[in-house]
Amino acid sequence: MEKLDAHQHFWDMQRCEYPWLGPELGPIFRNFVPDDLAPTLAESGVSGTIAVQATHSQVETEWYLELAQNYPFIKGVVGWLDLTAYDFEEKLDTLATKGPLCGLRHQVHDEPQVEWLLQPKVLRGLRLLAAKDYTFDLLVRPPHLPMLPALFEAVPNGRWVIDHLAKPLIKSGELEPWLTDMRRVAYHPNVYCKVSGMITEADHQNWTVDNIRPYFEAVLQMFGPKRLLYGSDWPVCLLAGRYQQVHDLVASLIAALSSDEQAAIWAGTARQAYRGLRTADCGIYD
Repeated sequence: MEKLDAHQHFWDMQRCEYPWLGPELGPIFRNFVPDDLAPTLAESGVSGTIAVQATHSQVETEWYLELAQNYPFIKGVVGWLDLTAYDFEEKLDTLATKGPLCGLRHQVHDEPQVEWLLQPKVLRGLRLLAAKDYTFDLLVRPPHLPMLPALFEAVPNGRWVIDHLAKPLIKSGELEPWLTDMRRVAYHPNVYCKVSGMITEADHQNWTVDNIRPYFEAVLQMFGPKRLLYGSDWPVCLLAGRYQQVHDLVASLIAALSSDEQAAIWAGTARQAYRGLRTADCGIYD
C-alpha cells in the first residue's frame, strides 16, 4: 500500500527567518533537511512526502523546489507567495517551472485579523490560484472556522485542505464549538482535511490514542476517508513524539477501516487533493 506523508517541513535558519521558531522550542530549534528525514521514512514504509512551507518566504519555496529536484521522495511542494502582490500570477507561473509546485499556504493563524482571508486583495490571489488548479492549505485554528464557508462561496472553484484538523483543543478535551463549526466546513465537497498535527495539540508528555480518537472519529464522520489525508507534521511533531509514533497513531486510528479506505487516507486522497505531484522518481509529474 502506497503511503504519502502530505505534510512535513524543512528549515534552514541561515537561509530564511522563522519568527515562530525560538530556543524555547528546544527539540526543533535547529536546521532540518531531507537527509534528516529520509531514514525515518524508510523505517515507516512512507515512499514520498509533500513539503509544506514553514515561513512567509518565496526564497524558502524556491529552496523546497530545488530540494525536490535532488530528493525524489519529495513528490510535491506547498509553498508561499504573497497573495496580494500585483504580480502574483507572474510569480506563480515562474515558480511552477522550477519543480512540483502543487499549492500554496499562508500562516493565517498568525494574522491578527480572523477574517484575513476575506480581504479583497487576498481573494483576488486565491481566485487566480484556483483558476490555475492549485490547492490552498488552510492553517487555521477553531476561531477561524466560522468564516470559512464565506471564503468557499467567494472562491467557488477553490480546492482547500484544512491542516491539522484546524487545531482543536485536544489537550483540554474540548470539542465545541470546533465540532459544530467543522461540520459546516465539511459540508463543502471541495474541502479536504489532514490527519496531522494531533499530538502537538494534545499533552506533549502524556497523550494517548484515546485522547485523540474523538477528534479523528469526528472528522472521519464529517469528511469520510476519501477526504482525509495523512500528514506527520515532522519535525514539529518532535515536540511531542517521534515520527514513527505519529505514523503508528494514524495506523491505529484507521485500523478498523477497509483496505480501500485506509489506502485513501495513506495516499489516495493526497493525490486527489493535490495536482502536480511527482508520480515517479524519474521526475514525471501528474
